[in-house]
Amino acid sequence: MRPDTKGQDNGEAEFEADLDLRSKVDRRKFFQLLGVGGGALLAGCAGGDGDGGGDGTGTGTTGGETTPQGGLKHGGHLRVATSTSPQTVSPFKGITVTDYVFKETMYSRLTTVDNNLQTKPNLAKEWNLKDSGKKITFVLQDDAKFPSGKNVLAEDVVATVNLLLTDKVSAGEKDVNPLQVNDGKPAIEVEDDKRLTFTLSRADAPYPKRVTETGSTFNIVSKDVAENKFDRVSNEDFGNGPFDLVEFEKGDHYTFEANDDYHLTDEHDNQLPYVDKMTWKIISDPIPRVNALRDKRVDALRALPPKTLKQAKNMPGLQVKSEHSGKFINVVLNTDLEPFQDARVRKAMKYAMDRDEMLTAISGRGAKGHHSPISPVHEFYAENIKDPFGAKAQPEKAKSLLQEAGHGNGLDLPTLYYSQGETPEKGPITQVFQQQMKNVGINFDIKLVTPDTWLSEYWNKDDVWYMSTWVMRVEDTTVPMLALRSDGQWNTARWSNEKYDNALEKAFRATSKKERANHLKTCQQVHHNEGAWLTCAFLDVFGAAQGYVQEYEMMPTTSRSYLSKVALSSKAPQGP
Repeated sequence: MRPDTKGQDNGEAEFEADLDLRSKVDRRKFFQLLGVGGGALLAGCAGGDGDGGGDGTGTGTTGGETTPQGGLKHGGHLRVATSTSPQTVSPFKGITVTDYVFKETMYSRLTTVDNNLQTKPNLAKEWNLKDSGKKITFVLQDDAKFPSGKNVLAEDVVATVNLLLTDKVSAGEKDVNPLQVNDGKPAIEVEDDKRLTFTLSRADAPYPKRVTETGSTFNIVSKDVAENKFDRVSNEDFGNGPFDLVEFEKGDHYTFEANDDYHLTDEHDNQLPYVDKMTWKIISDPIPRVNALRDKRVDALRALPPKTLKQAKNMPGLQVKSEHSGKFINVVLNTDLEPFQDARVRKAMKYAMDRDEMLTAISGRGAKGHHSPISPVHEFYAENIKDPFGAKAQPEKAKSLLQEAGHGNGLDLPTLYYSQGETPEKGPITQVFQQQMKNVGINFDIKLVTPDTWLSEYWNKDDVWYMSTWVMRVEDTTVPMLALRSDGQWNTARWSNEKYDNALEKAFRATSKKERANHLKTCQQVHHNEGAWLTCAFLDVFGAAQGYVQEYEMMPTTSRSYLSKVALSSKAPQGP
């Protein structure tokens, strides 16, 4: 439930001289009554099923309601099905995909990204880099408010960062890194209520995108909440995101109402979000989840399970969409284990892999990319690196390298562990990988464990190797920084390469895109050739919604929320 009452001043001062409606209607209804605004959320789009009632040239009506240009209208109740409850509603905890989406639904960060992963304003309306990317000044939105009605100020950002640096938030320091910290205090200069400058411990030109990274705990709360109400954030919503959490029953449903003081609008200055109410229904089994969409008991799915793709495509009236993603499955060759210390063994395994065969095992629902976490959908993916391994297996080259490394009679490895969770593709890919390695004399057993067991007993542990999955991060350097740099916090393979580290450091400092692209190309080439991760596939993501859900678009990562930008046409069911 919301802990505070919204302030009544909605900031629409330009209308006050003619009409004082603030005590009677909220800003959303105010815009509807006046017919104010301009167009579809995306230029040239008139909505999902063409049912908006407008011709795209001015305001129109749908079911007697005034609608902005382009046929989209405010109002309605959007019902979304997902597989699991979030672990918590706290903006500072939770590591599941559902947690990540809920954080974005309730809270705001300094920046955000669009569908093309370009950095866009959120609480910060602008930013600029100084000192070759070692200092970054953020300028906050003029009209962003917290639920209490208090304006978002620089002091709130500082208080949030101070909280993230305490042991109350386990991942907080990582999520503000490389912000410089002196004696436990962040190096942030507050210039005035709306302007503040971060000093970093090293140059990091991508930092404005880094602060909106997938799963980050850098969600802004008020100074009062950060300092006095931390024990309440696991049960109450203190955010100023697009929706307010008003009621929930863990394991069953979560109900939100639109935040009428939300500070972001569409490109024609129409108030976001479009829908007035949103309910997330938890349906763990994928078949009943898709059936609920078919029967119009829900309007959209957070993600469509691949095994139900054919079923959904055969259902009349549904929009089924797919998107290439940066989510990937990889084998972690932990160099704590003796054979994986030898680059010849690692290269032999890359030669033995047939990634076309792996994609066939998951019905082609993905892409190959490089042996690198920078995916084909990332901004700085280097298409033209040299690839000695190719997509098809080269068993003779694999055997030759194994012979050279002293394993001419074959190589017996410890058990390879994997879990599936929300990534069912890992099962068939792991089995295909085992067979491909056997073809060149590398033998091992595989063992399926629960996600909890994998996380607690195998992930990032010494002397084990395993099949892993990474959800997509929006900033190209995030996974390399966390997991491939020699001193990375999540260097699960214990791999170290000086050339890689140097190129990554230069990419952080690069202030031009061309220069950064060149350095990240070097990173991709080095890890593709020498690294201790075997990338099996970058997975496609799928979604589905009823035809009356307008402006429904998938993002490259299902860990991001698109729901503040969809609208419901007049064909949507009425009522709860």
